[in-house]
Amino acid sequence: MRPAPARFPILRPPPLRAVLAVGLALTCGLLVLRATGRAEATVDRYGSHITAWVVRADLEPGDVIGAGDVDAEPRPSSFVPTGAVDADPRGRRVAGALGRGEVVVEHRLAGGDRRGAAALVPAGWRAVAVPALEAALPVEVGQRVDVLAALDPTGTGSVGDVVAEDGVVVHVADDETVTVAVTPSQARRLVAALATGLVALALVG
Repeated sequence: MRPAPARFPILRPPPLRAVLAVGLALTCGLLVLRATGRAEATVDRYGSHITAWVVRADLEPGDVIGAGDVDAEPRPSSFVPTGAVDADPRGRRVAGALGRGEVVVEHRLAGGDRRGAAALVPAGWRAVAVPALEAALPVEVGQRVDVLAALDPTGTGSVGDVVAEDGVVVHVADDETVTVAVTPSQARRLVAALATGLVALALVG
């Protein structure tokens, strides 16, 4: 009696739906890996994302930042300027003009509940009155100015030397004396320059 022939399982091709599902899964996996690689390359190039407070409507000196004036946006750290505020700036008073799309920075904001010119002085800065020259530069509150040495009778400095840069005009008197807010170190240089000579203002573009 002959032994029964061996039986082998019949291998059937997988359904087309299963093949498509596997192919789609592999494709998605490759896309995810590629996107992850690009994201890591972006972080290496531009830095990780941090929260920046971005201006939605132009703000003038003296304005109080309202709920709809700024939004919190994630941005690469290399695109966020030095001095950008970390905390929510809504409710704070603007010391220097902020344009739409700009990131809110600390030195453009005033601190506390101060009023008048004092309310426009950025936190930690100092305000110094600069007497007008005969040909005074017409400036307005909120504009940014550099202060240059115009005359030094002692001969210890040079005409045109920058005494203070990127200051904020916080008041213009009737006699055209201009009060400029500057950093503490710049305030000391400015007072010394005023004591020994004359200074001139230059608008910052």
